[in-house]
This record gives sequence, C-alpha cells and structure tokens, in this order.
Amino acid sequence: MNRPVTLLRLFLKFFRRDWRGGGLPALFLAVTVAVGATTTVAYFTQRLNLAMHHQAQDLIGADLVVSGSQPVDEQWLATAASMDLRVSVLLEFTSMVAHGDALVLSAIKAVSEGYPHRGNLGVRLAEQEPMVDVQQGPQPGEVWAEARLLEELGVGIGAEIEVGSSLLPVSRILDQEPDRTVSGLFSMNPRLMMHLDDIAATGLVVPGSRVTWRTLFSGASDDIADFQQWLQPQLGAHYRIISVSEDQPAVASALERAGQFLGLATIATVVLSGVSISMAARLYARRHFHTSALLRCLGASGKTLGALYTSQVLMAGVLASTLGSLLGLLFCELLIMALRELLPPFIPPAGMAPALLGYGAGVVLLLGFALPPLLQLQRVSALRLLQSDLSPLPPAAWLVFAAALGSVLLFVGYFAEDFRLAGIFVGGLLAFMLLSALIAWTLLRTVGTVLPWLPFPLRMGIQGLLRRRGTALLQMVAFSAGLCAIAIVVLLRTDLLRSWQQQVPPDAPNHFAINIQPHDAARVAAFMDGHDIRRASLYPMVRGRLTHINGRSALEVVPESARDDNILHRELNITWSAEVPRHNVLVEGQWWEDHRAEGEAVISIEQGMARRLGLQRGDELSFSFAGQSRAARVTSVRQVDWNSFQPNFYVIFAPGQLPEQWATSMTSFYLPPEQKGFIRQLVQQFPSVTVLEVDRILGQVQGIISQVSRSVEYVLLFVLISGFVLLFTIVQSTIGLRLHESSLLRTFGASTAFLRSNTLAEFTFLGLLSGILATLITHGLAWILYRQVFDLPLDAQWLLWGTLPLGAMILVGSAGLWASRSVVQQSPVDLLRENRDT
Repeated sequence: MNRPVTLLRLFLKFFRRDWRGGGLPALFLAVTVAVGATTTVAYFTQRLNLAMHHQAQDLIGADLVVSGSQPVDEQWLATAASMDLRVSVLLEFTSMVAHGDALVLSAIKAVSEGYPHRGNLGVRLAEQEPMVDVQQGPQPGEVWAEARLLEELGVGIGAEIEVGSSLLPVSRILDQEPDRTVSGLFSMNPRLMMHLDDIAATGLVVPGSRVTWRTLFSGASDDIADFQQWLQPQLGAHYRIISVSEDQPAVASALERAGQFLGLATIATVVLSGVSISMAARLYARRHFHTSALLRCLGASGKTLGALYTSQVLMAGVLASTLGSLLGLLFCELLIMALRELLPPFIPPAGMAPALLGYGAGVVLLLGFALPPLLQLQRVSALRLLQSDLSPLPPAAWLVFAAALGSVLLFVGYFAEDFRLAGIFVGGLLAFMLLSALIAWTLLRTVGTVLPWLPFPLRMGIQGLLRRRGTALLQMVAFSAGLCAIAIVVLLRTDLLRSWQQQVPPDAPNHFAINIQPHDAARVAAFMDGHDIRRASLYPMVRGRLTHINGRSALEVVPESARDDNILHRELNITWSAEVPRHNVLVEGQWWEDHRAEGEAVISIEQGMARRLGLQRGDELSFSFAGQSRAARVTSVRQVDWNSFQPNFYVIFAPGQLPEQWATSMTSFYLPPEQKGFIRQLVQQFPSVTVLEVDRILGQVQGIISQVSRSVEYVLLFVLISGFVLLFTIVQSTIGLRLHESSLLRTFGASTAFLRSNTLAEFTFLGLLSGILATLITHGLAWILYRQVFDLPLDAQWLLWGTLPLGAMILVGSAGLWASRSVVQQSPVDLLRENRDT
C-alpha cells in the first residue's frame, strides 16, 4: 500500500479517536466560539456603525450636501444621475413676508421634489393637532410656516401671505426640519418653506441676490463615496461639502469615538479568541505527547507526525470556522430582531466582510497558535517517553507565531479601519504581557518564602503552582491578558458614556433669548431668576462684519479654499468679556492682562476660524459695525465647545473697547416642556426680546447619542462572553494535570473536602496573581489608548485594584472548582486511566 493511502487511513483513524477524547473537541469548540464571537461582534458592530452614520445623516437631510452661492454645474448633476444618485435642490435666503400691514423678516427655504432625502419634516394641519411626520415638502402654490411666523403676522392656516410678488396660502404649520442646523443655530428669523418652482414668480431672487444653494445627493454608500471623490477636485472656491462633522460636532465626535470603541471591541474579541485557541492547542499537543513519542519509536518521521497532526487540526479548524461564521451571522440577526425596538430604525446590511473576517481570523489564529505546539510534537524523540514535558519551541515556531500575529493585526486593523488603534492595542498588550511575565516569574520565585505561615490547604495549592511553574506562568499571563482586554473595554465604555452625557446633558440649554436691550438686561435676568429658570450669564452682543486682515481686504488675504467661508459673508455675533467664558479653553496666548497695551484694542478668536482663515496671533483684524470700523490685534486663540448649547462667539473683545450703546444682550436657558408658557410671559413682559427654541435640534442630537451609547452597551456583552470562553479554555487546558495529582491524593486517602479546598486554594491564588498583573497592564495600556487614540482624560482607577483581583479570584477559583468536580464523581482508577496522556 502506498504512503499517501496509509497516511489517509491513519489520519481518519486518529481523527475519529481524537474526536472521541483526544483534545480535538476542545480545540474545535475554542475555534467555533472564537470565530462565532468574532463574526458576531464584527457583523453587529459594522451594521451598528453603518446605522449610526445613516441616522446622523438625517441632520443634514441627505448622504451628501453641496452648498454654494450659485447652482451647481449641470455636469455634476449628470454625473450623479449616471451613478443612480437621487438629487434634490433647495434655496435659502432671508426676505420680508407680509399680511396686511404686518411685515416679518423670514428665513425662506425653497425646496424641490424629493426633499428631504434623510429624516422627516414635522408638520401640523391645525394649531391644536399633534405633529405628524411627512417625507415631502410643500407642493407648488402653497407654503408652510413656523408657528412663530404666523403669530407675528397675526394669521392662521388658510391665510394668504405675500412672498415677494406672489400671494400664497399657508397650508401647514412647520414644526421640524431634519437639516435646520445646517442653516446655522442662530438663524434667528422664523421659517417659511415653499416649493422651488414658485421662486421665479416671487421676483425675490435676481442676479446679485445673497442666497445659498444646497444640492442634496443620496444613494448607495459606495456610489456616494465614489461621487464625492470625483466631486472634491471640482468644488473650487465657491462650493463646499457639508458634513455632519462640521455641522454637528457633538454627533460627529460621538460617532468617531463609538467607531473606535467598536473597532477596539472587535480587536479585543480577536485577542481573547487567539489566547483561547492557543491554550486549547497547547492542551491538544500535550495530550498527544506520549502518542507522538510512541510513533517515533515505531519509525514515524517528524514530517509524518507534522503532516498527521497539522491536517487534523486544519480539518477541525475549517469545519469550526465554517460553523462559527454561520452561527455568528445567525446570532447577530436574531439579536438585531430581539433588540429592534431599542436600535436605530434602519440598520443597513453589512455584506460578507464580517463573516470573512471571522473565518479568516479563525484559520489564521488556529494556524498561528496551534502550529508552534504541533512543531514541538514533530520534534518529539523516543526518549521523551521517560520525561513529562514538551521540548522547547523551535525557531520556526516563533516565526509562525510572529507571522500569525502580523496577519491578525492586518485583519483587525483593516476591518476596524484603524491600523493605529490595532497596533497600539495589540503591541501595547504584548509589551505589557512580557513585563507581566517577568513580574509573575519573580512572584512565583519569592512566594515560597511565605509558605510556612500559610494554612495547609493554601500551602498545598501554592506548592502545586510552584511544581508547574512554567505552566502557571503561562496561565497567569493568559488570564491577565484576557482580564486586561475586558477591563479596557469596560473602562472605555464607562468613560465614553460619561463624556457623551457631559456633551449634551439632559438639562442642556434648549432656548436662547436674544435682542435684550441694555436697559432691560438687569430686569430680564431678574425675571428669569424669579421664575427659577436655569440660565447662562448675559453676554453683550454686537453684529460686525470682518472686512480687513492686516490692512488688506479679507477676501484677498485668506486662502482660496476659505473665500466662500460663511464668516466672510455675514455679520458675526461679537461680544466682550473680562474673563474666559465657560466652555472656552485658551490654546494660544493669554488673556487680556498680559497683552493689552495702552490704547490698543485686542481680541481673542476661535480656533477653527483661525485655522480656516489662516489667522495667527499678532494679526490685525478690522470689523465694520453699522458702518463704523474698529481694528484690533489678535492676542489669543480659543478652543470653543460648540456642543455646549451655551452662548459662544468667534470673536471676543476686551472690555471697554466697543461702545455699549451698540450692543444688545443674549443668554441661553433650560426650559422643561411643562414650563413652555414662560416664553409667552417673557415676550409679553419684554416685547423686544426674541426667543429661539432649539429643543427639537437638541432632541435630535441627544437621540442619536443615546443610540450610540446603547450600541456600545450591547457590544460589551459579546466581549464579556469571549472572556468567559477564554476562562473556560485556560482552566480546561491544564485540568488534566491537576486531576492526575488529585487522583493520587484520593488514592492515598485524601478527603473530598481537602481536595476541594486544595483546588480552590490553587486557582484562587492563581486568580489573585493574575488580577494584580491585569491591573498593572490595564493601567499602562489605558494610559496609552486614552491619550493617543480616544483623547479622553484618564482618572486614577483605584477601584480596579480592588475589583479586578477580587473578581479574578472569584472567577478563576469558581471555574477551577467546577472543572475539577470529576475528582469526587469518578473513581481514582478511572481518573488515572483517563489522564495518563496529560
């Protein structure tokens, strides 16, 4: 019989035998669970990431929005049509609308068919009716108006109002727009929405009119990405792409950090899976140690052993990876169905990339972590029958391990779309694992000095660890790495949720009061305080336009990419303040006392404005205030938290440098729904005050961040499950040795209670040392991730020093006790027979 046939028959015979009890089921289970967990996490996180970004696009009304002062080129529309993209156009400007003798300055939005692409419009058919969602704007020949506009005009639904040369009826009350913030939070004028086809008849838009055109594009994500890549070089100075990152930095920041967290969860799951497979493969190799030595005695070559065991492991790995990928996809779909009410309303499909990641990671992890111990079996000699351990790892095994680690790093980095995060996490974990190994070795060498003072069962348990020092060291490092991965994910989840809650807290200001006259400022503040309204400080505000930079026209000085920036084409809200306002941080320069010269006007500017316009400290900026010019030198640059919903300003003057008679005041305040009547009281008491209601905008932002937070919670669950699988695998990997010793002790008369206390002491002490090492690794790795990736402050995690070691003691001790329960359920003879190869 030829050699291949002999090897095939031997392979099938060994495969059946190993499946019945040779360690192959444990390896199969480890790979199946690892691939299933990785696939589930990858699939779930990618779909959640797509869903969160899809929902965030509601805030701009489409997948891609191009804004400019004139309509876009027809070629752009033709290209979009050729890529099957939906296209809609809208036009925004301010103009007077009238009814009888009443005139009101309104923010007019004219929309074409199909608007909005994302999100819904909220309208009412009558003042007392509830708001309903619609997905289409006004029809030609009608207008929708905000309740504030109707109130100021003194009309209701059905009335005809003058819009330029046209007389159009009001058919609905407009309560909500998905993209209202794109027009600017301080678009102080009430909204009037009409159809784009009616604009020509109004005569309001003529050459030279100051208007904003927005073109909306929507379609498949790949098509949108391709179109944006083609469009970017065509934009020039007159157009810009509106993105969630610019228009809603709070949401963009939450999405970015959530994406990083989901990527980290995927990486952590792969790391936990890799350690699980490594320990299962080590158990498999150990159980075949004597068999390999016997086969060498019978003339089998090292290559034959290598081919035999590698083919078995590879076969099990392929089957386990296939099953794990299918289970992962199925479980993710079931989970999404079960949580449908709690997740974003639309969850896009993710394709097969997550399944390929799980499958590929399973095969690569198996080969990378199982081949090194299999190469040890290949080098087993007949003399090893008289010894009790494997030979040291050959150099080739270390090369295989390094190649597998690099492949996994590429896998997770590509899928998480953040190779830097993958490199920092995996590289940092490996570095700290090596350090923890040195610490663990030192602890094991010195722990013997305290043995005489310990209780007998604990002393016996620790002595068991010392007899298997190499195995114990490996277990401690594996346990600590797994605990660290879980602890990092838990810490980040907690701090991310806290940072998001701080970004937009439930009681964030949801109204702005503007146009407060100087003689009314003190009375308005007292009126609010008298009604227990939580408010910000009153800030003086003047309207000024930036005209010159260092004596030259601002449009000539700024970079070409900034010439269409809104800052240069509108009046800015400008204030003065003796102190740095709340939610502002100085990033360059210092406040007034160190830079103000006698008779010299000085200002502080916002960081984004400085970056876009190319401004720096020492530049002289000139502003026009109602026809009067003022120049001031830039002495500091501030980082402004635009997400705070507090009064924020691009430009702040030093006190006493602008005439107070130019200014009105503004403030923000929080008003719960049951106190909405306060607005009417405030306006009746102070008719000049204008109140801006931004609670709907705030609700949109809070809703999306809430969905992001909930998604993070669910992903954490999968990481914890992977951690429990790792715990089980590590305990199972060396339970055979402990059962063998326990069987001998039981043969010599040891009681059940003694054996249990001995096992519990050994595993509990192992858990304690692993918990201490995990705490050290977690602190070091968290410090790197928080500073280099997530840009979060890291507080001293003193609680970890208590919870992690204590939790590790309970988990590892309980798992060890449960895994060794067969000591008291089977006879010593059966146990010795079953564990003769371990």
